[in-house]
Amino acid sequence: MWALLVMGALAMFGLGRRLLDPGAGVLAAFLFAPAPFVVFSPLNFQLDLPLAAMVAVALNALARTDARSRRGRSLVFGLVLGLGMLTNPPFAACMSGALASGAWRSIRAPDRRTRVVHLLGALGVAVLIALPWYGPRLVGLPMQIINRSFKQAAEGGQVSALTGTSLLFYPKWIVPQFGLLATVLLLGGIVALARRRPGLLPIRSRSASPTSPMAASACPRSW
Repeated sequence: MWALLVMGALAMFGLGRRLLDPGAGVLAAFLFAPAPFVVFSPLNFQLDLPLAAMVAVALNALARTDARSRRGRSLVFGLVLGLGMLTNPPFAACMSGALASGAWRSIRAPDRRTRVVHLLGALGVAVLIALPWYGPRLVGLPMQIINRSFKQAAEGGQVSALTGTSLLFYPKWIVPQFGLLATVLLLGGIVALARRRPGLLPIRSRSASPTSPMAASACPRSW
């Protein structure tokens, strides 16, 4: 677990440095490592930290593909995607936004054919790695997800989906789990990014805030 903490912090540093500058990378890593849920995970052997670390590594690998213009780095990204899926199935949901943004940019690029081929190659590598485990479980996996999301959640006393209480869960959750300083900086970065380039995702450009890599650690605790 402690090795995963180091890996996640280093990935945060690399992503922040690539998106902005080394100072932003140091700040992102510093805010990631002592975040309440990150500290909780190694002490209680939760899968949240491995998942957060793999999402951070995947986002770093995605940023290094230069919008899928480099074949070798795109294949490395596919390798990380496959390992992330083997770590925890919610990895797919955590990466869906970045993948959708990356696919859209590849389609709109002048050399779209090359970039789309590289993206498909990365997805192919991910499938080859993850399929041996997911293949025999594909039939029963959807029912397991449904049971965990609804039936087991109800048995555990969780509120129903799409109710007022459930919709307020994340606004109440983010500060105690994410940390006050990280939350304030993340929201400020999102606002600044939206004003500079409306509709732009943090993974897309160097205009991202220093805490945009911290979004990688926000996803796992929702599972």
